Amino acid sequence: HYNAVNSHMAMNESFLDSAQVRGNVVSRAKLLGYTPKSVTAPSASINVTFSRSPANSSNSLTLPAGTQFITNIDDTTYVFETVESVTQQIDNTTGSTFTFRNLVIKQGSSKVENYSIDNSYDQRFVINSSKVDTSTLKVEVYPTLDASGTPEIFELFSEFPNVDGTSLIYFIDENADGNYEIRFGNNLFGKRPQASGLVRLTYLVSDGSITNGARVFTYKAGQISGVESNVSIQLVNSAAGGSSAEGIDSIKYNAPLSFIAQERAVTSDDYKS
Repeated sequence: HYNAVNSHMAMNESFLDSAQVRGNVVSRAKLLGYTPKSVTAPSASINVTFSRSPANSSNSLTLPAGTQFITNIDDTTYVFETVESVTQQIDNTTGSTFTFRNLVIKQGSSKVENYSIDNSYDQRFVINSSKVDTSTLKVEVYPTLDASGTPEIFELFSEFPNVDGTSLIYFIDENADGNYEIRFGNNLFGKRPQASGLVRLTYLVSDGSITNGARVFTYKAGQISGVESNVSIQLVNSAAGGSSAEGIDSIKYNAPLSFIAQERAVTSDDYKS
């Protein structure tokens, strides 16, 4: 009886439709070329005005990537960050303020992970967070472990044309532990980073849909020098677009449709998929 039950469960886990364990569902979906969607960070846009301090004579101000703003929902504090560095010239009308208009901020906190490259075949680099927004992932490869020199920026593989052994691409999959992992090419299909180098992964860790609808933001003081502490923030668009990581039922539904479409948009069924 026990052998029959175990055999039955093992057989069920071998097929996408009947599998119940997430690791097995993900593994079956991978055979169809499907990668489950990660958490998506909500985005908001705001107008931010800084006042130049008397000791500062610069006519430009730079907000670096990772500049943080705070919001509060149900007595819980959440962090939003700028995703890109932005520079603004001083306002001609006031002569003392810098206004960043339509500044896009995403909910979450930036995280950086460094990995040394060895000579092992098909080395994997694991993203150690289940709340990563993979759309914000930046993959840099340095030639030495001290991260000196100019890094090579690798992009997510998306299509086959014009890919060779020198292409700076990476591949991403979800592993059995529920974390995403990065792989590189083999010098035939995508460039393989040289041993003794350093891989740096930079990404946003987000709480997903919880902060959808956030409207009130406060600048986290002390991040930028040369400005006064009073910062004016005007809402342009409230936070939206956040979502949780894709669940098992969604993976079962979407993986076969994605495989059928094969990234085409030719027939009406392709468009539906």
